[in-house]
Order: sequence, then structure tokens, then C-alpha cells
Amino acid sequence: MQPFDQTSNNFYQGYLFSHPAFNAMQFYAIPPSPHPVFPQVSPPHPTRPMFIPPPWLPPSPFLSYAAPQPILHPASSSGSPIPRQAATPLGTNPMATHAYPAAAQELPPQLTPEHPAAPPSPSPNPISGPNPDFSTSSPDVQRQSQPKFKGEAEVRIKGRREILFYRIPDSTMVYSFKVISKKENVKNCFCIGCLKKEEYAGVKAIGTDFLTDPCELRHVCRPTKRRERKMKRIKKKKSQKKRVQSFEEIRRAKSVYREKSMKGKVTEKKHRLRPIPFKEKKPTITMETIMLIKSFETLVTKDECKRIFYLSVLDEEFKRELIGQILQGDEEHRRKRREYRQRKKAEKEAAKLLEQSNGHPVESSSSKVQKKTKKRNIW
Repeated sequence: MQPFDQTSNNFYQGYLFSHPAFNAMQFYAIPPSPHPVFPQVSPPHPTRPMFIPPPWLPPSPFLSYAAPQPILHPASSSGSPIPRQAATPLGTNPMATHAYPAAAQELPPQLTPEHPAAPPSPSPNPISGPNPDFSTSSPDVQRQSQPKFKGEAEVRIKGRREILFYRIPDSTMVYSFKVISKKENVKNCFCIGCLKKEEYAGVKAIGTDFLTDPCELRHVCRPTKRRERKMKRIKKKKSQKKRVQSFEEIRRAKSVYREKSMKGKVTEKKHRLRPIPFKEKKPTITMETIMLIKSFETLVTKDECKRIFYLSVLDEEFKRELIGQILQGDEEHRRKRREYRQRKKAEKEAAKLLEQSNGHPVESSSSKVQKKTKKRNIW
């Protein structure tokens, strides 16, 4: 500690008041105080009375190690400093030796050394405090602590769900449960008989042990005997074997499947069977009528051909009469064409003679008609 000086920076150091003028070395040398510190400004003149800490502040742990320093007493009229006594042990009030007023010397009862503060007692309520045994709070331990009802497991078949049985005590009846799902070694099981009747009676199990009594569930079905289930299973296996044998014995027609087209049409199934012989339909028109129509194509118009087609079913005599009429009409048509051509020739010859007699050839109407007939190629 530095020697006492009223103007020095460590004037309030004994009372743990931080002075605004501490330098870096003094600041780091003083450890932080566990008690609230009230910063005060240094007095304007050393002869004036200084601030004295209130009596309700707790004693400082640094006073026991501090050297005796003179302090100013507020009751002294002369203002001369009174030397401080030797260091006091911890837990005592160092200001009690000075002649302070009675109101300032009295301390609150809870802070007097006669009534020291007792250590905090443990909480009487075990729920509010922390639980030291963390192993009992885990869900696995709680599940293990719950009552279990032993069951039996059926022989597992590949591709089928696991089945557990619970035998009713003092009886041969059994409830069968199907394992639907499994999570963290806990199986969710449902009664098979109730599932068939569209009811759900569920229970949880660990391994083959049920966590609750399966008999207390709201069952819709009646319990069965273990023998009945075994007999049903054996009968089902036998029927399946018989089906396989029957399928092998009966030789069915080999099926042929068409490959799927790019459009995604449904595949068609066909059997390799003997094809039905094709029966040719008898023609409704005989070959004779067809040959007659072909021979008269040049003579008969389309309408007449249609009539012949529709009347082909009639008697042959009627057909012959019809063909004779067609031939007579054709002969008359040819005779008229011959007469027309002879008349035209006579006109042309007469027109040529007239041109030669006049001395200058003139194109007559007959010559124009002659050109048109060449283009048409009539008969």
C-alpha cells in the first residue's frame, strides 16, 4: 500500500470506493469487489469532512490486510485525523470502534455477526429438484418396469407377417395377433379375428411379451383353440398341393401373347387351336351372266347393265328374251349411223364440185363437220 496522503489516488481504497483518477497499475492491482461499489468524487478541499460509508454496507475483506490509516471523524470539530486501529479479523465491523452516532452504528438484524446466515437446505420436494438417477427416466426402462404378459410366436413364413398368440390363463383358448408395424423394438399387434370383422383391437408387445393384458381389449371375435388354427393351416397346404398337381396333369393349350405395341395397347391372348376351314360363299351371279355382260359392254349402256345385274336371278328364258331385245336395238342403232355417214359423204362430194367450178376453193360447212368427226372417232 502507498503512504497516506489526502490528495493521493488511493484515498478511498480502504473502503473500496473507485476513484476516477486510478492509473493502469493500481487498477489491475485491486481485485474486483463482490459488493456494490458507489463511485464518489474527491472532496474539493482536504480540510472539509469526507463521505463516510453507510453502516448497512457489509464489511470489506480487504480491511484485515490494510495498514492502519488516519481518517477524519465527523464529530471532531478541529478536523484533525484520528489514527485507525489495527486490522480486524474477517466477519467483524471495523467501524464499530469509532464514536459514530447510535443510528449509524445499528445494523440490520439479518446482517449482524450474532446471527450468521445458515447454508441453504436441500429442497424438501423431490419433484422440483434434479433427479440424480437418470437411468429410470428412459423409455426403455419404463417399458421394462411395466407388467408383461407372455405370449408365443408362430413359425415365421417368408413373405407373411409375424403372428403372436396369447393363451388365456386356466384355459386352452387362444387369441391370435398380427404384427402390423415395429418401432424401437415395440410391436403394434392387432387381433386377427377382430380384423376379419372390421374391428381394431390393438396391443403393444416387446419380443413375444405383451405390455397389457390382451383379454381386457374390446374383442368382437371369440377366442379359438390352437389346434383349430393348425388344422386350418394343414388343410390349406393340402388343397394348395392338390391344385398344383391338377394344374400339372391337365395339359392346357399353350398361350401366345402378343408383344405390347408402341401405343401401349392391351396385350391379346390367343390359343394355338386348329383353324376352322374356310367355307367359300357361292356367288349370287353365275359366270354365264358375267360373260354376257362383258360381251355387251360396247353395246349396252350403264343403266341397262344395272338392269341386267338386278334381273340376273330371273329365269333363263326371260334372260334370253332380254338379250334378243338388246341385240335388235343395237342393229337399229348401227343402221341409222350408216345412213348418216352416207348422207354426209354425198354432201362433201357436192361441195367439192362447186368449188372447182367457181375457180377458188372455199371452205364449206361440210369440211368443218368433217374435221370434228375425225376428232370424235365415231364408230
